[in-house]
Amino acid sequence: MRYFDDPDVRRQVNIEFANFLDGREYFADVDLRDRGKMDENTWWIVHGAHVPTLQKIAFKLLGQSYSSSCCERN
Repeated sequence: MRYFDDPDVRRQVNIEFANFLDGREYFADVDLRDRGKMDENTWWIVHGAHVPTLQKIAFKLLGQSYSSSCCERN
């Protein structure tokens, strides 16, 4: 709800995510085993075109920096 105020868009994201998790629709034809062999950004560029809203979220999450420095500082 924090990312998408519009309930219709949020519903579409949930449908795309469910299809991704269950390997339905577009993801039924994708060899998901290559997820561990490809760079995450590259994987979403190649396979995310059919789920544009989920791809957008993936790029936002993958673009965040990650380290333990904030935890260590606290």
